[in-house]
Amino acid sequence: MKKLVRALLVIALPVGVVAAPAAHAATPQLVFTQSTGAPISGTPTYKAGDTAYFMITNFPSTPAEGVYAYEAVQPAAGAKPTQSNPQGAVWISTQAGATFTPMQIISIKIDNGNAWNADCAHQQCGIFVEGAHGTTSAAQQFVPFNFQADAGMGASPSPSASPAATLPKDQVTVLVNGVPLVSNGLSTIHYREILKFVVDSQAKAAISFKSYTPALCPVTATGSVTALKGTGQCDIAVESAATATTAATETHFPFNVVKGVQSLTTPSFSLKAGQSASLATISNFGEKVSYKMPATKNCSLKGTALKAVKVGTCVLTATAPAAANYPAMNQKVVITVTK
Repeated sequence: MKKLVRALLVIALPVGVVAAPAAHAATPQLVFTQSTGAPISGTPTYKAGDTAYFMITNFPSTPAEGVYAYEAVQPAAGAKPTQSNPQGAVWISTQAGATFTPMQIISIKIDNGNAWNADCAHQQCGIFVEGAHGTTSAAQQFVPFNFQADAGMGASPSPSASPAATLPKDQVTVLVNGVPLVSNGLSTIHYREILKFVVDSQAKAAISFKSYTPALCPVTATGSVTALKGTGQCDIAVESAATATTAATETHFPFNVVKGVQSLTTPSFSLKAGQSASLATISNFGEKVSYKMPATKNCSLKGTALKAVKVGTCVLTATAPAAANYPAMNQKVVITVTK
């Protein structure tokens, strides 16, 4: 199969589809079908091992390379998924060697996502379509499906399995760093950022926390979450214990993980004329910091040693190199020199 690349395809979207703004006239559309090609009304439901069938209508005549389709976790709007299964991708094209031609019923084997660091039982999975190598279109398409988890993936017991299942669910209000958070809405967390969950249970139930992606975003017993990488998607669950009036409830909060913000802990401060100070030698991520300062009579700088000379302001530029989980730092440092 041809190598997957980030080429893009303009798609006309059904409800619930995430895509970048359209920029070309072609309007192909992914439509879930039965194995016979009969269209499916609404959003289909699959479990691990099922085959998803679909067709792509209004397939573009150019470019000839066609498109790729594969299972993925819903990305941020207009973005390529950070959790996907390119090994299970199919190539749809008129070229020789393609998995399917544009006129065929296309099929993809659905799995639970565990093999590619996802969890379709607790994250929104679907089919992602993008242009194959050489495509110059300007959009991409994600079409979600419902996933039916088995007992091994944390599926809730059926009402007949437990009397508590017939009780109403607890309602929780969640603040993260003081900001209200909506369940199942995709939020953002930066590398090394610490998010603190504060939960109010309407039923006054005991609250606990669980990370379904602990290698990426572990959570403490008190609800503190830290991102250990600068890319990916994590899922934090708030669990309410069962009470006499409510069933045990699990509410999910997915996060798109992005690169961290490299900075100095104390970028600006004051010195009296004649005083000296040692500037920070490393950034918040441990990278070596270098300083530059334009010519001024207010301060003198040698390496990381600064001396305040006369009343005024000294503006320095602090830089530090990039790494895989964060970009390079370029930060202003303002020193106010007083009497």
